[in-house]
Amino acid sequence: MRIPQLHTIKATHFTSAYDDNGNMSKNELNGLSSVDYDWRNLPSQLVGNAITMQYAYDGDGNRIKKKKVGGTELHYVRGAGGETLAAYKDDALAFQNIVAGAEIIGTFDGTQRRYFLKDHLGSIRTTVDQNGNMDGYDDYYPFGLVMPGRSSNTGNLNDNYKFTGHEFDDEAGLNIYYMIARGYDPVLGRFLQVDPLANEFAGWSPYSYTFNNPLKFTDPTGMSPLGDYFDIQGNYLGSDNKDDGKIYIRNNDGDLKFGTGVLSGNDTFSEVSSNSGIGLLARIGFAEFRGSNSTEQQVGMDITLNRVVSDKFPNSLKKVITQNKQYSSLNDGDPNKSFFENPVSQIKLSGANKEAWTRSASNAIKVYQGEVRGISKGALLYYSPQSMKPLGSTPRWNFSLLNEVKVEGVRTSHLRAFKYK
Repeated sequence: MRIPQLHTIKATHFTSAYDDNGNMSKNELNGLSSVDYDWRNLPSQLVGNAITMQYAYDGDGNRIKKKKVGGTELHYVRGAGGETLAAYKDDALAFQNIVAGAEIIGTFDGTQRRYFLKDHLGSIRTTVDQNGNMDGYDDYYPFGLVMPGRSSNTGNLNDNYKFTGHEFDDEAGLNIYYMIARGYDPVLGRFLQVDPLANEFAGWSPYSYTFNNPLKFTDPTGMSPLGDYFDIQGNYLGSDNKDDGKIYIRNNDGDLKFGTGVLSGNDTFSEVSSNSGIGLLARIGFAEFRGSNSTEQQVGMDITLNRVVSDKFPNSLKKVITQNKQYSSLNDGDPNKSFFENPVSQIKLSGANKEAWTRSASNAIKVYQGEVRGISKGALLYYSPQSMKPLGSTPRWNFSLLNEVKVEGVRTSHLRAFKYK
């Protein structure tokens, strides 16, 4: 839901506006007067409080340049997972980040190392120097707005990482967090753009932040909260903020409660084994269908289960999946093989992989538990024209013995399914 007008407790009215793609283009409350977005709905230029900012991105959508027109220009050096390794201001090194895995735990300005002390959400609460002296501290309102009078960074001029560890853009006085796929406004507690994964969370506003529950959940990429917990229908519930690839399914109908990364309250959960039916489906979905939409991924998983009960394939899920040359991603030498064999290693590489794993787990539960079982209409075979395009061929099947199965929501350029006549 878009907000056409904003009201303060003093009954002051401010207008806002959106473009045709649902991106916020104006917000009188914080001084945002115009925004130009590119084809990915990422801001290329914005004007706020009479200051013009320009941005550029790499092929994965990671920001690589931030320029204040008439002022400084910042260029980012990104790691394999999109994390910021360093930044150059006007061709001179501005800072290097101290990184553990893909997590930024501190900065180095060429002279002094500073380390971040974070809370359970990953928000930076205190910054200390290499000698243990405090250089700065921040307190936040629940949706990430810095509390006035309870924050000070006079000893740390490079204090641009704040709420949940995201970069804080304050050059135009807009106070917006850069969350990779979208910009986030902590005053409104909403994103400026529609969630790229909005179809996965149909019951929620595409602008909402962490299911309106910022004390429990985080959103590492601006696309959906980090997640490992699901209900029995496969609906995503929340996160323990651990990139361990583990899947938990709730056993009861209690209220989900997270403390500092630990479950509490009346909820009970069962961990899903990686070699169980759901675990195997999630892993093959991650390896074979992560680039597909949810419907296509569900069809692929459903076909996998169809094969188990067919007399044309082995009668166990593990044997079906590992049967020679049935799944292209599991062929020796295929780079996608590690997505099946060691999904955790891939999850830790990037937020995009984490999003894909969460979706795979959700769809595996939905298919295996019967929520969408049968979606493939009994198909046993499939192939991806997009994947085979470089080979310039189709499978060596006798298509005269097959009928193609059409499923609404499946792009035939990505997946074609067949059953025997």
